[in-house]
Amino acid sequence: MSKVGILGAICVLLVAGLVFAAQPKEKSPNQTPPSMVPTEAPARDRSDETETNRRLAAYTKWLAIATVGLVIVGAGQVYLFFRQANIMQEHAGHLGNLVASADNNSKAARRQAEISYSAMVAQFRPLVSVRSMKLDPSSIVDAEKRNITEWTLEITLINSGGTVAHIKNCSATLVMHGEQPSTTLHTYCSQEWPPFSLESGDRYQLKMSIPGVNFPTQFAYLEHVVGEMGREQLRWPECTGTVKYEDGNGRSRQTGFQRRWYMSTKRFIPSGSSPEAEYAD
Repeated sequence: MSKVGILGAICVLLVAGLVFAAQPKEKSPNQTPPSMVPTEAPARDRSDETETNRRLAAYTKWLAIATVGLVIVGAGQVYLFFRQANIMQEHAGHLGNLVASADNNSKAARRQAEISYSAMVAQFRPLVSVRSMKLDPSSIVDAEKRNITEWTLEITLINSGGTVAHIKNCSATLVMHGEQPSTTLHTYCSQEWPPFSLESGDRYQLKMSIPGVNFPTQFAYLEHVVGEMGREQLRWPECTGTVKYEDGNGRSRQTGFQRRWYMSTKRFIPSGSSPEAEYAD
């Protein structure tokens, strides 16, 4: 409660007390009726009437003063109400300015962070390459020993760069390639993988099933000709593919690979027949 309100309340209580004191006193119920009291002198009646009028005048005066006091208190309350409303509006404006300033500072900090991140990505770009490529099983003997009927090609990707790579498209195709003449003799399978992300230093393994019996049959023939008969290898299981990805700045990059299976080493090795097939943008 404000100071003006407290003072006004005190004034009203004081006036009420004075008014109560100024009110005429009522006669006692046990007072003897006037008819039974001896008649007094006319001068005394006039004196009582004068006293009553004086008290009524004082009562009216103090009532008017109390009314004026209440009006003053109400006016003070109205003034304080509008004053506090103006102060609250000023504070609201200051708070709005502070909020706007904080928002601008936040946007500037966020923009600076984006610039710093873009510079870091440009300096420490992702670099995706094929770390290894394997056949499972690796020979007909291994397949028979493990009772495997469906062969699998495993491709391991690695991000040797400094930031994350967002893989958008990754595909591979396995064929039987011949050199005399240089041509694709048979296509075994092709596959595309859904998008994924590869953090800096992480690896990701892609698996591709080789359906049917064509591949095991021709693979067994190569093992017999090259391994048992000692002839030169003129046909190779060959896997080619591409990895398309983006860095943190949205810049598109691409990696290509072409690997051939050599019976002598039982490994996939970059073919070398087409240098442009093995690259990393």
